[in-house]
Parts: sequence; structure tokens; C-alpha cells
Amino acid sequence: MWFERFVIIVTSVYRDYLPSSWSTYYAPTIWEVGFYMGTFGLFFTCYFLFSKYFPVIALAEIKHILKKNGESFKEKMTPVENETLYEFVEKHGHDHGA
Repeated sequence: MWFERFVIIVTSVYRDYLPSSWSTYYAPTIWEVGFYMGTFGLFFTCYFLFSKYFPVIALAEIKHILKKNGESFKEKMTPVENETLYEFVEKHGHDHGA
């Protein structure tokens, strides 16, 4: 019993529980930095995959809008697609020389 109490008291007094009050300075190793950066990489990889395959706006909510406006949009874009680049720039370009 004496040895058990000795171990409890001595080990608890030997070093404080707060790492900030220890006398040695902590410096992370390259492995710890790698694991830390890897967690960010894994999180963002999973986040971007999730956002790619499960988008924020569900297609079922905008499908009726696309069905109504899709054909009229295609009809209006046909003349624009047949224009040359220079004709398009003449019509829609900004006048930077003024």
C-alpha cells in the first residue's frame, strides 16, 4: 500500500498536467505535421466528392424550369452560335477606346 501511494503521489507531482507549464519546448515532427495536413486533405477530398455527386440544388427541383425554358433558349442561341467571332465582338463587346 505504501508503494502504491508513493507511485501515485510522486508521479502526479513530478510533472504538471498542463503541457504549457513544462520546461521543455514542444516541436512537432514531420510526421505529426503530415498527419495534420493529411486530415485537411482527406476532409476536403471527401467534401468535394460529396458536392460533386450530391449537389446543393437537387435536379428534381429545377427540372420543370429546364423543360420550360430549355427549348426557347436553344432557339435564341442558334443565331449567336452561327456568328463569327468578329461579328459577336462587334455586337456584344465593350467599347474600351472611348
